[in-house]
Formats: sequence, C-alpha cells, structure tokens
Amino acid sequence: MGRRYKKQRELREMFLVFCEGQTEKEYVEVLKRHYRLPITIKTKVSGANINQRFVDQCVNELSLLTNEMCRIFYVYDADVKAVIDKLNVLTGKVILSNPCMELWFLLHSRDFLKRIESNDVIKVLMQAGGCWRNYKKGCLSSDQQKVLIDSMGEAIIRSNRLKYPNNPSTNINEFIEALENVKNG
Repeated sequence: MGRRYKKQRELREMFLVFCEGQTEKEYVEVLKRHYRLPITIKTKVSGANINQRFVDQCVNELSLLTNEMCRIFYVYDADVKAVIDKLNVLTGKVILSNPCMELWFLLHSRDFLKRIESNDVIKVLMQAGGCWRNYKKGCLSSDQQKVLIDSMGEAIIRSNRLKYPNNPSTNINEFIEALENVKNG
C-alpha cells in the first residue's frame, strides 16, 4: 500500500482590521456582509491602546488557527493626534476619518468642506435627515446600512474632493478599494 500525502491547502488572504471603537467595527461588518468575499475579514476593537506588540499577538493567534496571509488595516478617527502618532509607526495600512467616522457617513448624503469637530459632525449628520435623524454612535440601522452601500460611489467622489489628511477628510475609500480589488481578482 502506497503512502498517502496530505494535500497542501492553498494560502488564502485575510484582512485583519483594528477599529478604534464600535462605530468603525459596525461599518466594517456592513462592508463584509455587502461584499461577501472569499477572504476572511476579522475585526478587533482596540481603542487608543493600540501598539505593535498587541497587533503581533493578534496576528500570531490568527495564524495558528488559519493558513491565511494577513493584511492589516487600522480604521480610526483622526481627532486625537497621540493615537495617530501610534498608528503611523505600526505595520499595516492606516485608514483615518478626520475628525471622525461620521464624516464618512455624512459624505453619503452631501458634500462637506469646512473644518469641524467630532461632536458637530454627528449633529450635522443627524440634521441631514432621513435615516440619519435617529443616528446612535456605535450602531447602524438597516436603513442607514442601505444608504451607506447604495451611496458609496457618491461618498467616494465627495471624499476625493477633500484634502486628506486635513479636517475634514477621509481615506476610507482606500479600504473599499482593497475590497474591490479582491472582488475583481
């Protein structure tokens, strides 16, 4: 009887996304459900205490469980300079919304070009009406999720008019582009 050889599993891709808080995680989960890609997308809320040791520990834990190549993203608000400084020295792609993630949500409904603080972005978003009237930080209703998917192209166009990393601006479109690249092979 001949020897049996175990077939090598093909190396797959995984996106490991560190999120500042629940709002960013919720949005990444919306994208994950929308794209349904043949890759693994893991999200971890890491807050302001993010550092390379924590990132390496998470990657090592996931690598033991899977046979996947890991790409790392950090989806954060840009309203705290000390956190941005920490992110900029880490391995991976930094995705920032300045001043906060809600700016990206607002760009799905309208242009916004003037400097603004995080709390004011949320007020302006809620004043945009429609599904945003009852917005609560950290959760997205099904109507809000639908707007975020249906108006994504318009939001990307609007975000490209802003001068990243100035306030206001966002480069979340670079994360969406990475998802699109996987989708299109």
